[in-house]
Amino acid sequence: MNNTLRWLAIAAICAMLAMSIIGGRGGPPVGGVAPSIEVQTVNGERFSLADQKGRVVVLDFWATWCGPCKRSLPALQRVHERYFDDERVLVASVNTDDGAGRARALLGWMKNRGFDFPVLLETPDKRLSAAYRVQAIPTMVVIGADGHVRAVQVGLPAHDTDGIERHIGDEIEEALSAAGI
Repeated sequence: MNNTLRWLAIAAICAMLAMSIIGGRGGPPVGGVAPSIEVQTVNGERFSLADQKGRVVVLDFWATWCGPCKRSLPALQRVHERYFDDERVLVASVNTDDGAGRARALLGWMKNRGFDFPVLLETPDKRLSAAYRVQAIPTMVVIGADGHVRAVQVGLPAHDTDGIERHIGDEIEEALSAAGI
């Protein structure tokens, strides 16, 4: 029995060390340069992160089958509406669903829920998720106007829509303040 406990303790310590080395819960390193992305939107338009230089960008990785994601999307919509006319901020999402006809199905899914925030489509080879080290969804990344990662949130930051909205808004305001814009 003592041997078993000893091995379990060693395994737990090794797991904690490994998680600290690889970054634990995922997301790009805070303070590092945000990985460059160029993808299609759900509307078939081209999106390039490089074109957003000088703006605070929120990227929220999610899928239609993800329960916590569905709970966070109404807050993302509210934040999108709040900053829609603010040229300093872009609130967008990265949909990670798979399948043929995904864009058309996704447009219908969003319309039924009253969502109109920009949606970037993950590539079939999951290039964006790999570049942003997304290990779980939802994962939200806030990129400062200087192109550096300001914040990463894996999972829900609060249990209700108001709390999630407040969290996203606070991260945006901190990024704007840091940029002096």
